[in-house]
Amino acid sequence: MHEEIGSRVWRALADASIPVLNSGEMEEVAAKCELKRQGARPTAPPDERYDVWRIAQVGTAVVELVRLKYSAAYERHLHKNSDSTIQILKGEGHIIFGEGDFVRYRAGNIFDIPKGLAHGFFTIDETYFVSVNNPAIAKGDDVDIVFLENRPRTG
Repeated sequence: MHEEIGSRVWRALADASIPVLNSGEMEEVAAKCELKRQGARPTAPPDERYDVWRIAQVGTAVVELVRLKYSAAYERHLHKNSDSTIQILKGEGHIIFGEGDFVRYRAGNIFDIPKGLAHGFFTIDETYFVSVNNPAIAKGDDVDIVFLENRPRTG
């Protein structure tokens, strides 16, 4: 993510008194934020549910807190117009890039996900991450997400 936007985002988080970094109390953080959206696409299985809270907006970039269920597979998808940087705050699992490049994640890991890069998740634990998206993935009812036909392949 661009350094200028990144520094403005973290400053906005500090100004909002939201202790995102070094916080073990994700439920408390989530309670301070507006629940932006829940669920997944209508045909998604029950294990593919997620929660997203909008934390801050800086220009066209938004910061969201995302919660993924434990022991779940999240379908590969991409964003045509949005670049994202995510920081894992809590949990372990695998993020899948492209056609099956599995990368283990744990708290503290940071990943850049440029627009057009397919990605999905296999969670081991309940996972929380901060996602900085530019521009916003969700703008009202318009959501910049394209689900790919096949679910992530296991390694």
